[in-house]
Amino acid sequence: MHTLSSEERKVVNIKVIELNKGSRIHHVNAYIETNQITALIGENGAGKTTLLQVMASLLKPTSGRIEFEGAMKKDIRSYIGFLPQFPSFHEWMTGLEYLTHVGQLVGLKKQNAVRKATDLLTLVRLEESRGKRIESYSGGMKQRLGIAQSLVNNPKVLLLDEPVSALDPKARTEVMELLLTLKKDRTIIYSTHVLHDAEQVSDAYMLMHKGQLIETGSLHSKEEDYVLEIETAECERLEAELKTVYPKRCITRGLNHVEINITPTKVREDLMLLSILEKGGYSFDGIRKRKKTLEDIFQKAVTG
Repeated sequence: MHTLSSEERKVVNIKVIELNKGSRIHHVNAYIETNQITALIGENGAGKTTLLQVMASLLKPTSGRIEFEGAMKKDIRSYIGFLPQFPSFHEWMTGLEYLTHVGQLVGLKKQNAVRKATDLLTLVRLEESRGKRIESYSGGMKQRLGIAQSLVNNPKVLLLDEPVSALDPKARTEVMELLLTLKKDRTIIYSTHVLHDAEQVSDAYMLMHKGQLIETGSLHSKEEDYVLEIETAECERLEAELKTVYPKRCITRGLNHVEINITPTKVREDLMLLSILEKGGYSFDGIRKRKKTLEDIFQKAVTG
């Protein structure tokens, strides 16, 4: 079996972008690999929605460009599917009628549009509700219908803006499971505030802060960073000393513990920390090592 190189797997190329129209984003430079789910995370107002709208050709950047591999010589809008955070529907229609209507809008003949709509309703597990009016659908059902709508033109890249933010846990799980199914045939980029869900289904992340893309990474890295949690009553003193010894390391203080990022490839780093505790005469109740999470990455960005 042929293994794709990093260049062959590069499906979306985001060059340095600036946008100065109401919402400003700048210095965005990244690439996204094919058949992956990438979570776009960041605070409210960080620029996530704006970036997705630029990628969907709904906004034009002041400078820079978005490149979609395989779509260089045609309108990239035929290459992508986009779901806004708050999709709207003709709620008096049934799910089948609505998707058939969308299919005809993108150029399908009536018979083909009905067939496409039926297949998509089955894919998003709405086949039993295809004859019901959309106004009777739950929030989770409407979100899955919105995803089905974004798939009508058979896109290679799917852009979803906060697809699970307003859903209950059961509906969130259903949408996340759907994304895992969809990534087999396409690349998915979606924004989210639900970091735990993002970790469960995403292959990579893009972190935005104040309009800039400040970090990207894989969630399946072989050299994962870890967080060392040190429980102590002397949090303030320990935090100050660790920040002096490790000025470039992410160190945070909780109510009764201090956290520091460590990398397993660093030789005996955990033993060096134990030495600092002993030499400083710190009393501590325990030390726990855990994998670095998206929450850690997010907090590091927002707290600076």
